[in-house]
Amino acid sequence: YVVIIQSGTRSIGNNFGNINALTKLEVVKIVINDNGGTLEVSDFPLFVNGLSVTNGTENILPPGVYVVSETPQQGYAASFSVDCDANGHVNLAPGQNKTCTITNDDIAPLLTVTKVVVNDDGGSREVNYFPLFINGTQVVSGAQNVLNPGDYLVSETSQSGYAASITGDCDENGNINLALGDVKQCTITNDDIAPTLNVTKIVVNNNGGTLQVSDFPLFVNGSSVVSGTLNVLSAGNYLVTETKHPDYEATISGDCGENGSIKLSVGQNKTCIITNNDIAPKLTVTKVVVNDNGGTLEVSDFPLFIDNVRVTSGVPFS
Repeated sequence: YVVIIQSGTRSIGNNFGNINALTKLEVVKIVINDNGGTLEVSDFPLFVNGLSVTNGTENILPPGVYVVSETPQQGYAASFSVDCDANGHVNLAPGQNKTCTITNDDIAPLLTVTKVVVNDDGGSREVNYFPLFINGTQVVSGAQNVLNPGDYLVSETSQSGYAASITGDCDENGNINLALGDVKQCTITNDDIAPTLNVTKIVVNNNGGTLQVSDFPLFVNGSSVVSGTLNVLSAGNYLVTETKHPDYEATISGDCGENGSIKLSVGQNKTCIITNNDIAPKLTVTKVVVNDNGGTLEVSDFPLFIDNVRVTSGVPFS
């Protein structure tokens, strides 16, 4: 075989006696960049049966079957048209002139953002409570978004009481880079945060009492808890109680109502305090005057004392 280039025409021949039996094949390259691609015709070398050819130039060949091909590039979809079949094959009969066109169209990257909500600690939010965004533009969970190559930020509208984590092709902050032809996905999972409740016992012994914190068992909805310890619960309504003692007066403060009721929402950390104050004892001294032998004195004529402190007859003293 000899290759002859004349006036922009490439000839691949074998000294055929009848030059009219030769054929002409033109290979044309078209590049479409409508999705952010930047490659040009020169980035896609062209070949006929493995031999390099020039875009738009007639190649003189003997009759036969040939394969038109190219050096492909990532992110571009190739298609054959006109006289080649879908795989680049072309049959050249004597004297025929044919053209094969290879079109390379840049492939738009696709990004799917998916929302997952986990309610295992009493939360009730659903997917629609967490709007999703790509570079500030709202998108639908689970839907493919056709984009151009570049850097993007995936985000959401957060909700109180839920911890968010981002997985998939995004980094932990939601950043992602898309190249031509990419098909990527990012998942944002929102998990409800279990609320915590701290029940604390305080015992005040300023009137002679001797009981300690351990003498007042504490309960949340009937389940025993330890004073000052965080209790991890589910969202809902609870009742904080204790084992009472008749010699101590109890008051409930903090986040509980005065009867010990409390409502916990996801993500909340609350504290209830039950204070038990020893009740001072009371002593009543009563004066009785009997005048059955002509006496005339009354109760007021007999002052009463407790440890030198004057008290009133019949009135409790503490």
